[in-house]
Amino acid sequence: MQIVYLIRAHRGPRQVARLVGALRHDGVRFHIHIDRKVDEAPFRRAIEAADLADDVAFAARRFALNWGGFSLVEATLSCMREILESGTPDRICSMSGQDYPLISNSAIADFLARHPDTEFISYGAMPPAFWPAGYMSRIERYHFYDWSPLVWPANTNGTLSRRSPYRLRLVRKLANAVLPKRRFPEGFTPHGGSAWWCLTGPTARRLLEMSDAHPELARFFRYTEHAEEMYFQTMLLSSGMDPRRIRGEYTEPELGDYLWFVEWRGKASPRILRTNDLDMLLGSDRMFARKFDMDTDSRILDLIDAARPARVLRTAA
Repeated sequence: MQIVYLIRAHRGPRQVARLVGALRHDGVRFHIHIDRKVDEAPFRRAIEAADLADDVAFAARRFALNWGGFSLVEATLSCMREILESGTPDRICSMSGQDYPLISNSAIADFLARHPDTEFISYGAMPPAFWPAGYMSRIERYHFYDWSPLVWPANTNGTLSRRSPYRLRLVRKLANAVLPKRRFPEGFTPHGGSAWWCLTGPTARRLLEMSDAHPELARFFRYTEHAEEMYFQTMLLSSGMDPRRIRGEYTEPELGDYLWFVEWRGKASPRILRTNDLDMLLGSDRMFARKFDMDTDSRILDLIDAARPARVLRTAA
């Protein structure tokens, strides 16, 4: 089983190295994209210090990643292209530097090997049941998260200045006051879900080909909100693939991601998971969880590591 973990990160070099070390296994490689707004060197040093460099490739092309912006899609597509240039792995799994596995690596490989044609990606027709009401504005209205000079001032390392949210809201309000409601590209049905998924290598290649063949889709999503949570779902569900191969549909408000445990609680970002969440995590029957922060609570990762060798997914189907 050849698995490539595509990791996007912007902070926590030691935590990214710990994630790579936790997932290291026969047949596993890592492709890491570090936000261009931060120094990549500490991440390289952390990987080298942990003696993990042989299994890791850093993205040759780096993007300045803006929260909510299409730049996150661009970075993912670019990394997919770099991965596929050296061949087609069995799996490409997209995750953040603040994710962590909940089951053993052999259990991950065994589960994916028993589902060689299944695409694991959370999805739902827009707006998915899991999302709050009113989220159609993500695609029906214009959004400008990648307008760097306006939204992400220089030298902030990804932190918004106090004036940026005001500027963003003002530009968005003015634009949407004079522009008509946006029309979705013909031939595609909008779907949404999570930015974190585990796709077969051939399907990842197919999505890359679709993206190249339909630049109008990228033009449209460039001015949406959180395109990384819709772009890949929209392509996959519009590709003609048998829907029975796609696993992770949102069928009820609290379903969540199929392979990932995430605690949202109505917030724009997931809750940081801590030591007192251990029983909930180990009882979740999920492959991965997010989001963790070693500066907030590193002991939870120690406890997960102690439990992982004996853990498999109970959901075998």
